[in-house]
Formats: sequence, C-alpha cells, structure tokens
Amino acid sequence: MNLLLFLIPDEWLVIVIAGISLAVILGIVRIGWAMGAVAAIIGMIIFSPFIESLISNLSPWVLYLILIWLAFYLLRLVVGLFLGNEAAGSFIGRLAYDLFSLPFRILFGFLRIIVQMVARRGRI
Repeated sequence: MNLLLFLIPDEWLVIVIAGISLAVILGIVRIGWAMGAVAAIIGMIIFSPFIESLISNLSPWVLYLILIWLAFYLLRLVVGLFLGNEAAGSFIGRLAYDLFSLPFRILFGFLRIIVQMVARRGRI
C-alpha cells in the first residue's frame, strides 16, 4: 500500500488525506492505519527532495535494476489481488527463474546449432 502512495501526484495528496479522514469518520478504516498512512504521506513530502537528488545521481544500470524490481513488485501486487499471495509468490518466483535462465538457454541453443552444423559438415 505504501508503494502506491509514491505513485500519487503531489497535487492529489491533500485529497488523499481528506479521503483517509472521511474513511476514519465513517468507520471504514481504523485510526491507527490512518495515522500510519498520513505519516507515510508526510514522510514522502519531507524526504522527496533527498530521494530525488539521490536518484538523479545514480548510474543508469542501477536505475534499470530499480525499474525491474518495481515492475516485479507491481506485477506481484496485481497477481496477488486476483490469485492470492502464495500463488503470486510462486508465479513471481517461476517468472524470475525463467527470466534468469533465458540467456543461458539462448546461448546453449546457438551453441547446439553450431555443433550440429559442424557435425553435418564433417559427414559430407
């Protein structure tokens, strides 16, 4: 939930705080959760200039790793919403394994094709 707060534009944060307050008044959420969410929003407002300067000084490959992690995290959230947390964990684990093994499969596939071509050429 806290990661989704970082995706909200700064102009909407006041509306989000008002919505959280309305949800507390109507009894939809507990006061502890609301205080935690408002504290996360205030912390985001306070620390956003520092985080922005830190991210602007990172090298591109680190940013790509962060982007890949964020994509996996959001995919896990969406899959967890539809299938449950354990199924989402299994899905993301299997996907990560397949993506890790893909370059090796491609490399050894090319190597196998080259070996077959050399073996056929030797027979002729």
